[in-house]
This record gives sequence, C-alpha cells and structure tokens, in this order.
Amino acid sequence: MLLLLSSKSVNAQPPKQFFEISPNLCLSEDNQCRLTTNLSWHFNDIFQVCIKVYGHPVRTYCDLPASMEKYSLELLSHEDIRIDITDREQSRLLATQRILILHVNERKPRRRISWSIF
Repeated sequence: MLLLLSSKSVNAQPPKQFFEISPNLCLSEDNQCRLTTNLSWHFNDIFQVCIKVYGHPVRTYCDLPASMEKYSLELLSHEDIRIDITDREQSRLLATQRILILHVNERKPRRRISWSIF
C-alpha cells in the first residue's frame, strides 16, 4: 500500500502590527469628558514600548510589552486626546491614535412668555 503525504508550503509570516483604541469617541454634555478606553497593540521585533497620552498633563507609561490585548486607561479631557506608542529603546514613533471629544448641547425647552400676543 502506498501512502502519499502532501505538505503545504506555509509561509510563516509574523503577525500583523497594529495599535487600536476602543472606544475612540467620547460624548460630553458639559465641558469635560470622562472615558475608560482600552488599548490593544502588537509590534514585531520590539521588546518594550512606551505610551504617551497628550492631555493635561501629558502622561507617559513605559516598560510595556510589545504585545498587549487590553490595557485600560481612565481619561478626563475637554479636548481631543492624542496617544502615541513608541519603541522603548530608540524612542521611535510606531503608531498614533486620536480620541475625539464631541460636545453635545442639551436641548432645553423654550419657555413661552405668558403675556405674548402671538
């Protein structure tokens, strides 16, 4: 009996590099937006990364692994927030994301004036 073995040529490609933020929008009825956001990333050939959050004040988190499924941040801001991720060793910018702050005006009912003619 003849046994045939077939082998597929599989190109071992490294996983795709990415940097994602979810959610990346915040609706605010007042001047401040409070948001808990989750960051996920993966970078090939890098051992540690730093995250820089451009807000008031600017915050930096370093010595993080090159792959992370869920990293939570508590944010409070009245303007858009930029988040950069850099290589810890060379301080090279790897990716950037932005969280948009959308200001929503609360609709107030219009008061009728009792003495109005119309």
